Amino acid sequence: MSMLSVSLAAHMMTSSLAAPFVQPAQTLSALMPKISEWSGQKLTVSNLLANEVVYVSLRDASPDDAKTKLADVVGGVWVKTSDGERLDLDTSRESKEVQAKLVARTTFLKSEIDKLTAELAKAPTFDAAKMQAEMQKMREQFQQNQAQNQGQPPQPGQRGPQGMMGMQNRMPGGRAIIQTLQAMRAEDLARIGIGQRVVFSSRPTAMQRPLPGNSLTVMRSFVADEQKMGAAFPRRQQNGGQGRAEAPPPPQSTQQTTQVAQPAKAFLIVTRPGFGDGLMLNYVVADSTG
Repeated sequence: MSMLSVSLAAHMMTSSLAAPFVQPAQTLSALMPKISEWSGQKLTVSNLLANEVVYVSLRDASPDDAKTKLADVVGGVWVKTSDGERLDLDTSRESKEVQAKLVARTTFLKSEIDKLTAELAKAPTFDAAKMQAEMQKMREQFQQNQAQNQGQPPQPGQRGPQGMMGMQNRMPGGRAIIQTLQAMRAEDLARIGIGQRVVFSSRPTAMQRPLPGNSLTVMRSFVADEQKMGAAFPRRQQNGGQGRAEAPPPPQSTQQTTQVAQPAKAFLIVTRPGFGDGLMLNYVVADSTG
């Protein structure tokens, strides 16, 4: 339930002004009989709005002004009944608000995907040797920073964990996620609700959604890059590959997979957490039995 406040101080020459009406916070279902008595009109509320909580302070206001303001605050509309009026949810206004939020989120996600795409374009092919050297250099820098800071967080100008996460975008898993996102509609991602988990697959079941047409190409490229990583990092091959693709604000997008002898299908698992503006993205490759 949301706390809403209605406060009127209108002086309308064309409407009769009622006595002051002040009520503490309460549900509309509890308030409506009281405001009916105050206004002299038979007013009720629908079940969809009955549990909305409002605080009312009406001074120098007409009943019609009060009804208009109350409907505006709770997103409702007054509907004529046989013996008065009922406050219903205004679904047309709700739809417009939902659509506006969808457009804004679609624009945001498209912008973040474009940034990741531009970053990936700087390294169109995966270079395991270069990645190995870069990781070693960053690891040494990180250890040096830790020694200098005596375990404290990185100081300004020092490369900390965020630098490591940025590198993950260029690793096989991060590259596969970005390449897949390039071919997807940002609106489809924007429609994923808070707390919702959606699975996209190159061979979808009835409960899954299809990956874009480049899914097999991306999967083959990912497997080849993972093999290069396995050769450059033998211990990593035993533990399975890991990667991360992220865009500011951090969508906390991760990728995890294990080595698959005969990859047959790919999955992109998208979860929208209940905080922030980002998405959690997991890229998985499986054989025909997975």
